[in-house]
Amino acid sequence: MENAQPIGNVHKLGFWSTKKILIGTLLVILALAVSACLFAYYKIPISFSVGNPLNITQEPKSDAILTVEQVKEDAAQLTAFIEDVHPLFLNKETEEYKANKAHFLEGASKSMSVADFRVLVSRYLSWFQDGHTRVSWKGDPMLAVDWRWDGSKLLISQGGDLPAGAEVTEIGGVAVGKVVQLVNTLLPVENKSTEIVNVSGYAQDKSMLALAGAKVNDSVELAYTNGSETIRQQVPFHTTSKEAAEDQKPDIESRLEDGVFVITMRSCEMSRNLDQVAGDLQKAVASGVKSVVIDVRDNPGGNSSAVSKLLHAMSMKEGEYGSVIRLSKEISKQKGYLRTSGSITFKPSNKAKGNPNLSLYVLVNEGTFSSANMLAVWVRDGHLGKLVGTPPSNSPSSYGDILYFQLEHSKLYGIVSHKKFTRPDTAKDAERELVPDILVPAGEDALEVAMEAIRQGGHSD
Repeated sequence: MENAQPIGNVHKLGFWSTKKILIGTLLVILALAVSACLFAYYKIPISFSVGNPLNITQEPKSDAILTVEQVKEDAAQLTAFIEDVHPLFLNKETEEYKANKAHFLEGASKSMSVADFRVLVSRYLSWFQDGHTRVSWKGDPMLAVDWRWDGSKLLISQGGDLPAGAEVTEIGGVAVGKVVQLVNTLLPVENKSTEIVNVSGYAQDKSMLALAGAKVNDSVELAYTNGSETIRQQVPFHTTSKEAAEDQKPDIESRLEDGVFVITMRSCEMSRNLDQVAGDLQKAVASGVKSVVIDVRDNPGGNSSAVSKLLHAMSMKEGEYGSVIRLSKEISKQKGYLRTSGSITFKPSNKAKGNPNLSLYVLVNEGTFSSANMLAVWVRDGHLGKLVGTPPSNSPSSYGDILYFQLEHSKLYGIVSHKKFTRPDTAKDAERELVPDILVPAGEDALEVAMEAIRQGGHSD
């Protein structure tokens, strides 16, 4: 029995040793869990809610007069919002920005109309050269005319009441060049194609024309040349917008044309229509369809997952955009993100996968923007197919993903980027314009050009 005591001590020591191991293991697990949470907190944009997007409930009244105090307060609200959310300010403020801000605040130091204040705001925001950072001009009447600015001339388009190809030289008694200069001052320009979109659209805007000094009433007198003759004609403003008419069409639809699966994608939305088209596309490819055309001309964007879904339906995989996400109290409020400061960075990757059995053509033009432009970049950088048309107005690497603002007194509202995107092929990051593989001259149909390339047996990769 003399050995009983030591044996009991050994058992007791074994118990405490096991307990220590258990506690140590739990502490390690806890430390790993805390580390994982910290890693996720700082490296992943965590969101526990859908957020509370800004609800625009009141349209600004252009002729309303703002007091000096109201102008100053709205100007301060805008600059604070921009500097809190835009990725540009993750770096040190540049002297150029400081000068832009000082010029804006100096102008915003007197009483003025909401219309005049919108001009100041537009000039301030256009400095960023970011198509996702701008004040809204929505609601202004537009001229009932179809034309296109080609970079040097404003030309009447086909299908309207005026002679196609005629050059407009004056609008409301003002030279077209003066209108173009004003538009380029007030709206952000990312590349040459942006100017084409801005001028083609906003040279029809009643408020913009009035700012340029044009004589505007219920109609405007246009002067245009048709051969050697100059003709003057009154043109009314639209009673309903062309955008409203476009809204009546489905976001996406498809058809089989001469053995080619043709998709018309008017916006990038995760919708039932998309599910149907993606399913039909997958079946068509599986059944032997060899050529696909995706038309994203005049597609303003939306959700990039929508265009990814089409690529995946063709057994393709896109590369990955790099991004820097600027975190702020506003992004937490509108998007539901947990963090309210700092930034999160994701590196780009150009590891894409094509489908060697499939010929893909993507139709683009100056109106191809945001997520629709991402599709074009994925196709170009990943060598997934060919682009047909004219360069999009959105640069391949650009700012994007928007937050909304509305100013307290003027009720002016708009959008501001909170991300900076880097295209998958970083070697091409300096390119400001995505030039299609097949450039289509004005007046020709990109779809017909793509279909002819397919008929000629041209493979898209």
